[in-house]
Amino acid sequence: MVRLVAQSRFKSLVSVLVSIAIAATAIVGAAIGSIAAATPAAAAPTDPTNYKVTLVARYCNDTSGTTTTWPNVRANRARNNIQETLKNLGPDTNYANNMVPPVNPDKEEAAIGGQTACNPLVGMPITFGSNISGKAPLPATPSPYLSKVGGTDPNVNATNNTTASVPRLDEQGNPVGSQTITGAVTVTLNQAQFAQAGKNALWTMGGTTSNALPANDTFASGSYNFAALRCNTDALNGDNVEFIGFRSGQTHAFCYAWYIGDAGPPPPVPGVITIKKSAPEAGGQAFGFQGNVSFNPGGTFSMRDSVAYPGDVFSETRAPGSWSVTETTLPTGWSLTDLSCVDGAGSTSTPNLGTRTVDIDLGPGSTVVCTFTNGLNPPPTSDLQLAKVTFGSTGAFPFQVTKSGGGFDQSTTLTTTNSQGENPATDVLTGLTSGTYTMQETLPTATSAGYWTATSVACVDNTGATVPTTGTGTSRQIVIDTSGSTDEVLCTWANTFTPTSSLVIRAKTIGGSNAAINYLTTVVDPTTGECDPSQGLYDQNADTTGGSGFHTATGDSMIDQPIQTYCIGGTRPTEGSDPSWVTKSIDCGPANAIDENAPFGTSTEFTFAQVQVKPGETVTCDFTYVKRAALALTKTVSEGNDLRSGPVEIELTCANSATTSPDDWPKTLSLPTGQTTVTSDPIFVDGDANGDDVCHAIETANGAGGAQAQATIEPFWNGVAWPSGSKELQFPNTASLAGTNASNGQPVTTTLASGPCALSGDTLTPNGGSGTCSLAYSAAGNPGAVTTTTAWNLTSPTASGDGDGTGDFSVAASDSRTVGFTDSYSQEATTITASRSVTLAKGDQTVDCKKTTGQITCQETKQGKKIKWTAKCRPIGKQSRGDISWCRVTKSNGKVRVTPIGGRTIKARLTGKAKGTKNYNPWTRTWTWTLRS
Repeated sequence: MVRLVAQSRFKSLVSVLVSIAIAATAIVGAAIGSIAAATPAAAAPTDPTNYKVTLVARYCNDTSGTTTTWPNVRANRARNNIQETLKNLGPDTNYANNMVPPVNPDKEEAAIGGQTACNPLVGMPITFGSNISGKAPLPATPSPYLSKVGGTDPNVNATNNTTASVPRLDEQGNPVGSQTITGAVTVTLNQAQFAQAGKNALWTMGGTTSNALPANDTFASGSYNFAALRCNTDALNGDNVEFIGFRSGQTHAFCYAWYIGDAGPPPPVPGVITIKKSAPEAGGQAFGFQGNVSFNPGGTFSMRDSVAYPGDVFSETRAPGSWSVTETTLPTGWSLTDLSCVDGAGSTSTPNLGTRTVDIDLGPGSTVVCTFTNGLNPPPTSDLQLAKVTFGSTGAFPFQVTKSGGGFDQSTTLTTTNSQGENPATDVLTGLTSGTYTMQETLPTATSAGYWTATSVACVDNTGATVPTTGTGTSRQIVIDTSGSTDEVLCTWANTFTPTSSLVIRAKTIGGSNAAINYLTTVVDPTTGECDPSQGLYDQNADTTGGSGFHTATGDSMIDQPIQTYCIGGTRPTEGSDPSWVTKSIDCGPANAIDENAPFGTSTEFTFAQVQVKPGETVTCDFTYVKRAALALTKTVSEGNDLRSGPVEIELTCANSATTSPDDWPKTLSLPTGQTTVTSDPIFVDGDANGDDVCHAIETANGAGGAQAQATIEPFWNGVAWPSGSKELQFPNTASLAGTNASNGQPVTTTLASGPCALSGDTLTPNGGSGTCSLAYSAAGNPGAVTTTTAWNLTSPTASGDGDGTGDFSVAASDSRTVGFTDSYSQEATTITASRSVTLAKGDQTVDCKKTTGQITCQETKQGKKIKWTAKCRPIGKQSRGDISWCRVTKSNGKVRVTPIGGRTIKARLTGKAKGTKNYNPWTRTWTWTLRS
């Protein structure tokens, strides 16, 4: 098990990795040529990517708004003297060691102390670079103390000023509702900048390389001070430079730059406090200090002075005000003999030798230098006292002291119990006379756990005066003079144990292979806590073409090396040219061989591993790389695309990948209306530890249109609309059906379904005078419902469940598959109908009659029926007695004649009747005359 730490350990390493990785690419070019040949032309360095960074700036003062204060700002994860603020910061970080989640507005803007007085800083420049390059100039004294970025690539180096506000984006670059971030600017990375970010080497600083505290919309140049800088996964040390790197699946990151200032009165110019140590005969032993001038936890730090640590110096830039430093712990036999300070203009220091404390009132732009001088108190022994201190371990050290010319030969063994150069082991050799003596030390035999070296020898007499020695290593000569007051001599021997351990790197590729995966391993600089390419650079390559399993990297050996914190940086297969490759896991073990309590911890993050091996142990770091399956979603309409009224939607979910990164799944594809085919960009499937996954694709919407409202038929009868009911047709009349129509404009077909009628064109003729005729109408209706036929498509290789029409399929590492659906659309034809009925009626018989006075001439009815006549007559007026009047009716050859008889005028009524036929009604007609005789 390993403890996670931030990637800022690798700041110095990354730029070296970049250049060596480029060279490694040339070496392995032949092996990956087949892959490169299939890769499209590389994008231009200035082409934009879909990766973005939102740069945010804030300035803080206390709740009164008049006094600058650093406790309003949270510290970064490490509290140490790498921190470049002028005063110590406020509460500890609220980020986890593994930086999950990474830097984000919710944590940055969380209210602490007086942070409610923090405001957006508009117009603040924030600069990108490809490496770290010393300190940035400042607008006023003292000397520069804020780190800056460097590099000469114009495609990488860029400065962006914060604006009033920008939309807030999530880790995939999507807007978070209507939220905004004030005092910020969102930058889209180009190809060159993204390449740096892919190696955790896109460095970011507050300000510009020519002025770390420049003028902006809020402050004049130099009228505010630096507080903190945090970028995405790099929030470890509190300096002015952090790197930007992206986690897997992340395309948007935040950087927050915090400053101290007030828009009114400018803050005072900072000064410098320098503490010097003078104890050259201490053999590198540590002197402990404590004070608010140090930002280490508890304000502690230590200093040494010897041949190995000449004139140790602690120097920091701090805000004007009150500071103090106390020498708290001294090696046995040592005391503080002098404490003096040199004050710059405007500063006052108050040294107190008795309390070993100096209080400093630091003035603006001033420098104060204080020197702590220590001397050895000679032990109250006579003759020769040997003292042994050890660093790095403890042990037993045999000594033999002999006098030149003979007369003295004594041995002793000094066994130490402290590995920090404290609590020396001592022994007194007596009986020394004046002369030259040789002190010979025997070091323990070197083992796989490490080896010992003699670091220094320092001798003083009982007055504190130095007694010189000659010789080197484990053999030293000293002159003893017992004639005077220098007959008591103390010699302190310092030894250093260099522990050794072994580190092995192995690589495994799943789904593909690469001729040589390059690894560059450096060590952490103990003074800065950063990976330093100049200290122990190991260059190795792992050839993964020899088959499955792990392959051991070869090159610069890391077997039986000094104990150190290793920084391992590996390049992924086909780095930069094939995005399907990912670093799946880094596993360093066994756990009991890793020093979890090492000063700089251990971690296995991204493509880096940082580990310190216990003495005598061997740790193997296994790097596993997976070539992820690449899927392409497709949708094709093979037929009837014009019948779609909406888009087609496909949804893809891969179970293992969705479990690992739920925010990235499902994936969707939409085929817009009018378009017949669409294919997605490659979708990379992380899968399980071996890159395997089970996926499901489903068509969530087919876009098929619905049926139209149905049309109707409107029959006509003799030119008038016939909406319903039955019509009567009298024999032998005809009826016109012209004008019948369909509401959708389609032609209407009219047929005689049944009955004693004849239909010719639009004319209906009865065949008789009785019965019912049924009419049927039909026409093409509006289109019906759209139906869809879907085919499931999947390219090889096939696996269990493939092609079953449900969209379920399996993928393995390096699979390249196309999945999708082909649809065809059709619409059913419809027919609309109507019906009407006609009731037939008998016709009326006709007679051709000619009428004259008193006479009607009629033949039989035209239908051939004989006419039967009757006549009635009556006088008109009062009839006289004896007056008789009537009429006579005569019939002859179709003529009927009525003749009045008598002297009176008569009214005659003549009625003709004929019987009916099958198709005609009976005929009856009456005529009335007034006749005179």
